[in-house]
Amino acid sequence: MRPVKRMKFNVEHIGRLGERAGHLEIRSKVFPTPFPLLTSRRGSIPNLTRETLEYLNLPETVVLHPYQYHAKQTDVLQLFKKGLGGFVGLDSSLTVLGINDPAEVSKSGYNGNKNVSVWNFTNREIVDARRYVEFVRAAAPDVWVALCDGDTPSDASKKRISKAVKKTLDFLDTCLELKSELKNTSLIAAVEGGRDLSARKYSAMESAKRPVQGFLLDGFHEGGEKAENLPWAGIAELFKETVAVLPKEKPRFYFGPARPDLVLDLVGAGVDVFDASYAHLVTDRHRALVFNNVFRKDIIVDKCIS
Repeated sequence: MRPVKRMKFNVEHIGRLGERAGHLEIRSKVFPTPFPLLTSRRGSIPNLTRETLEYLNLPETVVLHPYQYHAKQTDVLQLFKKGLGGFVGLDSSLTVLGINDPAEVSKSGYNGNKNVSVWNFTNREIVDARRYVEFVRAAAPDVWVALCDGDTPSDASKKRISKAVKKTLDFLDTCLELKSELKNTSLIAAVEGGRDLSARKYSAMESAKRPVQGFLLDGFHEGGEKAENLPWAGIAELFKETVAVLPKEKPRFYFGPARPDLVLDLVGAGVDVFDASYAHLVTDRHRALVFNNVFRKDIIVDKCIS
């Protein structure tokens, strides 16, 4: 199994609104931030063949692999011994392991008191922290998100939100406890709390006390097309106040299909890494993103048509 080095992050500039520019180092590869992760579905990059991927002229790629598609493959990966990236033929890319596919709408109401549910086609997999970490050991990702409960839709009750925050912190503690064989991987803590500011701040502050390498701003949406229509005006203050609690020296991640204007808002609020699921959702609808750039000296005026 290939050697993995822990993720390092260096902030080089913080703008007036909180936007950040820096460098994220993963396995000795350095990426200027903010930057996007390619998102895989069942092991493949949607709408891109291996040959096409090579033509993108990217010096390195980082791929987000949703656990939901690989939950049953622990035994296979243990025998394979080359990690999830090698198993799906993307061993030359760096691997980030998330929980759910951000391009799919999550099913709500199926998480238990000590577990969460993930869905592969119509099959439901019930996963606790120990089972999840067993998979992580076999998958050998470069970066992985601790098991979390992000089932907090906009109308979630305070009781549901409180349970999601507590469970996520309990999951995080279990992941840290069982991480002894994964010393060279980087662990990201999920910050939950739905639309409740006090719950979000508590989740952020408690997560920041743990020895993690980054944070995922989770639970703001239900994934898929619902996430595309996320109104930034409705969560902007909540998002910014949550981010303000997190340590500035660690990277912040956001997963979900974000429109180009939402990406700019997220980056302006201090997000360092997002994913590219919006692009393949647009492609699945047989449409394309077209940017009409008007160049006037050193100023670029962007108009986005989707």
